[in-house]
Amino acid sequence: MKMKVIVLFLYYCYYIGSTSSVSASIDNGNELSVLLSVKSTLTDPLNSLKDWKLSGTDDHCSWTGVQCNSHGNVEKLDLSGMNLTGKISDSIKQLTSLVSFNISCNGFESLLPTSLPPLKSVDISQNEFTGNLFVFGNESAGLVHLNVSGNNLSGNLTEDLGNLVSLEVLDLRGNFFQGSLPRSFKNLQKLRYLGLSGNNLTGELPRVLGELSSLETAILGYNEFEGPIPPEFGNINSLKYLDLATGSSVNALSGEIPVQITELKNLQLLNLMGNKLSGSVPPEISNLAELHTLELWNNTLSGELPSDLGKNSPLEWLDVSTNSFSGEIPSTLCSKGI
Repeated sequence: MKMKVIVLFLYYCYYIGSTSSVSASIDNGNELSVLLSVKSTLTDPLNSLKDWKLSGTDDHCSWTGVQCNSHGNVEKLDLSGMNLTGKISDSIKQLTSLVSFNISCNGFESLLPTSLPPLKSVDISQNEFTGNLFVFGNESAGLVHLNVSGNNLSGNLTEDLGNLVSLEVLDLRGNFFQGSLPRSFKNLQKLRYLGLSGNNLTGELPRVLGELSSLETAILGYNEFEGPIPPEFGNINSLKYLDLATGSSVNALSGEIPVQITELKNLQLLNLMGNKLSGSVPPEISNLAELHTLELWNNTLSGELPSDLGKNSPLEWLDVSTNSFSGEIPSTLCSKGI
């Protein structure tokens, strides 16, 4: 009886192993076909994908830009900087193990697909894609890195962005997005980098941005935001870089610099140039021990600069020109930095 059990166990292991091997072989063959389908819709003037072809080994995992996991399934596609044009085939969604997709720095100019397969990293930056941003359903909850900067994308940023609960990097800079920021941004609790500059975004900066407790870099300038700087920004203890600069002569941030900003003990860069900020500079800003760049050019700020500005900060860049400041230049200005 014991021998019979052992024989049955060995047969079971052999059967399962053989089935898995055959299944993997079928998957790999299918993925090879998918990659060839992707290539067929691309224009490749530099012949960068010359090894994407059938050969004796049919090992697509060694093809340019292709990286496979331990099971031989395509895990990453990096086709960046190849001067590619054309269209990304919908068949790419059949690469079920794909987690990273990078086609940055090419010449794609088609409409974006409405949705993406479940991925962790997407980089389509520095192309000429048009149309709206992807629609992000629950299947996008695992996305960690999204970079669509430097394209011609437009339309409103919609509430479904709040479904990207794993997102750490969101870079939408240099497009033509418009409208106000969705309140669902407050769901992005893992976000470390937020790049929105160089769009046509309007309205007030939502106070809920102050709830992004992991945020380290916020590049929000060169839009058409108006109204005050939310004092809630002072709650983002991790914030290192805050850029709210603008070049607009019509819409700009107004009101005073909230004193809560001076509670950002990790802040290294504060850029508020080109707005309509008024009042004085909070004296507590001198206590920001990491601050190396303070850019206040072209506002309507007045009063005296904090008397101990530069005493506790490694200032390397300070621009307070084109304001209405009075009084003396702080004697401590060059104590640690400039």
